[in-house]
Amino acid sequence: MVIKFFGMPYSEETVELSGKKVFFRKLVEEGHDKKILMLHGMRFSSEDWLKLDAFRKIAQWGYDVYAVDYPGFGKSEPNDEYGMSGGKYEGASKFIRDFSNSVGLSGYCILGPSMGGAIAVRSLIDLAELINSAIIIGGAGVDSFERELSKIEVPVLIIWGSEDDVIDISKGRKYHDLISGSKMHTISGAGHAAYLDKPTHFFSIIKEFLSDE
Repeated sequence: MVIKFFGMPYSEETVELSGKKVFFRKLVEEGHDKKILMLHGMRFSSEDWLKLDAFRKIAQWGYDVYAVDYPGFGKSEPNDEYGMSGGKYEGASKFIRDFSNSVGLSGYCILGPSMGGAIAVRSLIDLAELINSAIIIGGAGVDSFERELSKIEVPVLIIWGSEDDVIDISKGRKYHDLISGSKMHTISGAGHAAYLDKPTHFFSIIKEFLSDE
């Protein structure tokens, strides 16, 4: 379904991966030469980015914007092929690869909060040929990935809420220390979902990062 969203061509679509439906939203405009794929946290879906007006805001910076519901979340069907059991996020980068190939995405920035942050990092490690940069917000998984984080060579922005009581900010500093050349911003007064708590500050930070891409 394609509709006009603040005058921009916003759409809601599905693709089939490993026999199951995957739902995603996108805002694509002719002439954009940059792309971003937005993930979501454990209790969320791509709808939360719509509520934040993230599609329109980021599209105005010259980006085609994609946001996908991970299998088993939002409007995407569960799919054992992309399971993340055991805290190792097994299947996560396979899903990102399959989804990217299905919709023709490459050379993009991947953005992920919490669980989505761990998926983004796993994908950075495994899919260097697809991903140009990443934004990690209160990301899970650092202890699972720490021995592999030195493999990451693309620009990475790490954002953490100063009052995060779900994943302590020390985990963000660990990501920052282990990913060479990464940048870290702390959003004062924000909790785990810093992008929801302080959206104006959040969009200001990511705009600066994305403008350097």
